[in-house]
Amino acid sequence: MAEQEKSTKRVTVVIAGRSYPVKATEAEARIIPSIEKKINDQIMKIQMSYKDLDMQDYLSMVLLTNVLSNNNPEESDTDSVSEKLDQINSLIESKI
Repeated sequence: MAEQEKSTKRVTVVIAGRSYPVKATEAEARIIPSIEKKINDQIMKIQMSYKDLDMQDYLSMVLLTNVLSNNNPEESDTDSVSEKLDQINSLIESKI
């Protein structure tokens, strides 16, 4: 167990302006900055498309979009993301 703790380190990830401490291996720590950028870029794109939502809605849309994309790898990314965002937006609007 102590050996495993030595192989991990704390990395701070900033998502939507908030910092989160994450324990990561060396390999994970190397890819975290690109993941962090991808998430923040997705949030910005959604914010530009849907201006009347709050940050929780934006984060939920990014989360759902990523989960849906990972479950349907055969679909075209661009088409499926736009389609899924429209579906998510409809769900959110129906709850407001």
